[in-house]
Amino acid sequence: MSPINQPVAAPTKLQAAPVLMPNIMQLSLPEGVSVDVIVSNIVDAGHIFVQQPTHPSFPSLDRLNQFMMMCYTQDKMVPPLPQPIEAGVICVAPLSDGWYRAQVVQVYIDLQECDIKFVDYGGFERVPMSQLKQIRSDFMTLPFQAVECYIATIAPLAEYFSVEAANVLDELTQSKVLQAQVISRAEDGIPYIHLYQISGNRVIFINRELVNRKVVKGTDIIE
Repeated sequence: MSPINQPVAAPTKLQAAPVLMPNIMQLSLPEGVSVDVIVSNIVDAGHIFVQQPTHPSFPSLDRLNQFMMMCYTQDKMVPPLPQPIEAGVICVAPLSDGWYRAQVVQVYIDLQECDIKFVDYGGFERVPMSQLKQIRSDFMTLPFQAVECYIATIAPLAEYFSVEAANVLDELTQSKVLQAQVISRAEDGIPYIHLYQISGNRVIFINRELVNRKVVKGTDIIE
């Protein structure tokens, strides 16, 4: 991704108009094969975001983060996201340790707030509109790295997945390269996946392990 490797330039590279998310920018999980993934965000025990560490574009993400930090910490030089803000717009938003690419998913005009989704790491946040910044055109060359997924063939024990279930999933997946298989898709197009942790000859089917730990219930689990 050569544009990412260029020095940070003056803000002339900033987009003059709001940027909507093009479908070709979003990485997806291939169907019919297993793929290496890292769980980058857990929304709840049935809803996660994954990255693909073996994808050719993945090594460029750290460099993108470095350049975005350099650009967006110069706060006075970076224009805010133009108003009115609309759902679907790509922007840059602050998090505790930097600035990251995000998509607006919901706008609350009366509160002057937005729900956003972080497109490279996953997860959702509600932030003040004033914190959102325009994105530079050269920061749109790297495909969005986080793929939103549902954990297949499990259901919550009650109305919602518990915090305990999310903690168990985190324990099983944290800092591990896993294998994911797409088995179907939800009506919204988000894939349902099977997750496997493979260590030597030992294979843990994470969907089933959550059921075995009694933090979720199984539906029609197929190995």
